[in-house]
Amino acid sequence: MNSILSRINILFTCLFISFLSNLTYSQCGFQSTCSNTNYLNFGMGSNNDGATIEYDNFTSSFHSTIVRTATGTYKVWGEDMANDGTNNLLSPTELIQTNYPALTGAILKANLASNSINKAQGIVLTTTGLFAWSTKGSIIHADITSSSQFQKITIDGNTQGLPSGVAPLDVKMIFTTYQTMALVTCSGDVYVITQNALNAGVGLTGTISKTNAMKWHRVTTSDAGNPALTNIVSVRGNKNTLFALKNDGTLWTWGSETYLGDNTNLSTSRSRATLMSKPNSNAIKMIGVTRDDDNNSNSKPTYYVLNSDGNLYSLGGNNFKQIGDWTTTERKSWVQPRYTSSTGQVMNNIHWISPNEHDINYASINVLTKDSINYNWGDASGQMIGRGTGTSGYDPGIPGGITLANKILAVETGGHTSMLVKNCEDNFGYVGHRINGSMGDGTTASTNEAVYTFTTAVVYICGATTVEVSISGTPTLSPGGLYCNGTTIDITATPSGGTFSLTGAATLSGNLMTFTGTGSNTVNVTYTVPAKGCSGTVSATEVFTLEDCLLAPKANRDNVSTSENTPVNIAVTTN
Repeated sequence: MNSILSRINILFTCLFISFLSNLTYSQCGFQSTCSNTNYLNFGMGSNNDGATIEYDNFTSSFHSTIVRTATGTYKVWGEDMANDGTNNLLSPTELIQTNYPALTGAILKANLASNSINKAQGIVLTTTGLFAWSTKGSIIHADITSSSQFQKITIDGNTQGLPSGVAPLDVKMIFTTYQTMALVTCSGDVYVITQNALNAGVGLTGTISKTNAMKWHRVTTSDAGNPALTNIVSVRGNKNTLFALKNDGTLWTWGSETYLGDNTNLSTSRSRATLMSKPNSNAIKMIGVTRDDDNNSNSKPTYYVLNSDGNLYSLGGNNFKQIGDWTTTERKSWVQPRYTSSTGQVMNNIHWISPNEHDINYASINVLTKDSINYNWGDASGQMIGRGTGTSGYDPGIPGGITLANKILAVETGGHTSMLVKNCEDNFGYVGHRINGSMGDGTTASTNEAVYTFTTAVVYICGATTVEVSISGTPTLSPGGLYCNGTTIDITATPSGGTFSLTGAATLSGNLMTFTGTGSNTVNVTYTVPAKGCSGTVSATEVFTLEDCLLAPKANRDNVSTSENTPVNIAVTTN
C-alpha cells in the first residue's frame, strides 16, 4: 500500500510541475489571466489604455504594503503581515511557500485593506484559489477565516473561494477596501463580497445578513429589469462606495455614499450600479475614490477621473481639501484640481493617480505628471503626504524631500503613508507614520517621517524600473513556485552594452544559465550598464530561489512549449 501511495504522490507531483511549466507567463514573470494582461501598464510606464491599466502592482493599507516585484514574486512588509497574521514584518519578505506554508499555486493577484492601526487583512489569488490572512473581518466576513493565520478560504461552498463558474484565470482585477472585495472577470462581469448591504449591488438594503455577507453577488444595474453590470474594465472604491469604468467609457457607481456628478446631493441608498455623468466625452484612463472616516459626521466619498489626455477631475467630499480646487467646498459636479491657486492652471498633464483607497480614514491623493513630478493634497495625518500635519488638509503641492528635478516612476498612497519609486534609486521612498515595520527598514521604530526618506529597502516593482532582464522560454518551477536545480534558462538584458555577473551555484554560457546546485539555495544575477539620466553605471540584480524538484521524465519536459517570453524587469542601483 505504501508503495502504491508513493507512486501516486510522485505522479501527482509530476503532473503539478507539468501544469506549472505550461502556464503562459506575462510581464515580470507573472502568470497572465486575461488575453490583454499588461502588468507593465503601470506608473510612469503606463499608456493611455484604460482597459489594461494595472492598478495594483503597488498596494498599501494603513501600515502594510505588498508589491508585485520585477523579479517574479510578491513581497510584503509591515504591520501584522507575518504568516500568523499578528506579527510584523520589518523588511520586505517574499510571499512564497517557505514563508507562508499554506500557500499553493502560482500567485496571480495580491491585495490589502484596513481600518486604521492593527486592522489590516491580506487577500491572495493563486492558480488554486483565494487565500486570506491577518485581521479577521477587515475585508471578508470574520467567519470565512478560522484565524488570523495565512490560509486557503472557502466561500459559499466553493473551495477556490471564487464566485460559481469563475476560475482563477478568469479574474482580471481584484479590488479590496474595508469590509468589501470586488472582482472583475476577463469578460467584464463584476462580483462583490461585502459586509455592507448596498455595496453588494443587487438591491440589498439595511443591515446585511450573515448569509449574504458570506457569499459573492453579481452586481446589477438600476436600469429597467435590473440587468447585470457587464463589460467593465475596472472597479475601484472605498468603504461605502464602488465605482466602475465600462469599456464604452461610461461610469457607474453604487453603495451607501454615492454621487452621480450631475449636481445632485449625496445619496445614502444606491443599492444597484447607476449611470453617472462624465466630466466630458474624452476617453478615460483611470478612476479612483478616497474617503475620510476621521470625521464621521461629515464623511463623504471623493471620486477621481483621469482622462487619457491628462486632464484630471474630482467630485464629492472636500472637508480636507481632497478635491484639489483650493477650497473645502463639497462638489456635486465634476471640477478640476489646480496646481497653484483656486484660479491657477488646471491639472491637464497628469499621467497617474493614487488616492488612499484601501483604508477608510484619511482622504488624500498622490499624482504623477507627464514630466514624472509628484504632487499631492488632502488629509495629512501623521505626515502621510509629506506636507506637514495641518488639520484642515493641504492644497496641491510637492512633498518634502522631493524636487522638480526628481523623476518619480511610481507612487502609492496608503492609509497613513505615501511611498514612491525614484529613477536611479533602488530603495523606495517613504513618508508618513513609521511603525511596526511599515518602512521596511528592518526596525520597529515609531515616528512620523516628515519628508521623504530612502533609508528603507530595495524593492523592484513591476513596471517601475529602468533596466530590464528577460527570461526566454518557460521556467521549470516546483509546486511551491521556486526554480528547480538542474534546469537551464535563457537570460538577456536591456539596454545593451552592459555586463553580467553571478554568484551561487550556476554557470553562464552566453545567454544560457544553468542551475547546478542541490538542495535549497539562491543564485544572484547582476547586470551592470551605463543608464541615461543616472550618474555613473546602474546595476540590476535578480535573485533566483531554488530547490530540488521531482521532475517529469526528460522526454516529457522536452515537449513543453518554450515559445512564450517571461520578461523580468529589474530596478536600478546607482554605483
